[in-house]
Amino acid sequence: MILGTLLLTLAWCVLTREYTIPNAALGVAIGALLHGVVRKRAQSEAPPARNAWTRIPAAIELLLFFFYELFVSSVRIAVLVARPKLEVKTAVVTVQVDPESEAELATLSNLVTLTPGTLSIDTSPDGKQLYVHVMGVDDLDAVRREIEEGFARRVRKVYR
Repeated sequence: MILGTLLLTLAWCVLTREYTIPNAALGVAIGALLHGVVRKRAQSEAPPARNAWTRIPAAIELLLFFFYELFVSSVRIAVLVARPKLEVKTAVVTVQVDPESEAELATLSNLVTLTPGTLSIDTSPDGKQLYVHVMGVDDLDAVRREIEEGFARRVRKVYR
């Protein structure tokens, strides 16, 4: 818990760009609160515990993949919008997911939404399908595969 709180405090200071003791104290308070809430929530729905050290490489891989997708899709959307004649094809894609927890589904949904050109709209009542709005794509099956084999696979590696 201490390491998590310190990492959240560091993130807080970096995001606010203020490296003072009062700001760090506020970061510790917010970090401890967030860590406590998330930990309590995760323990209530968590599958059998796995060593946290085995998840670190998977989390780093997910983070690097997200940054890669963020860059590629930002360029793709910028090129699409910069064209003189704006012809944007949009569609809603159904992505098959198999989350073991709400946290896993929420992480996947948020990563998809944070990627330019995609937006998680909703999930099916059973939580097995994620509806994603996409723009600027011709091959919907390719988008479905990219999400399933890209984000969904890496999120599963972090949570399972």
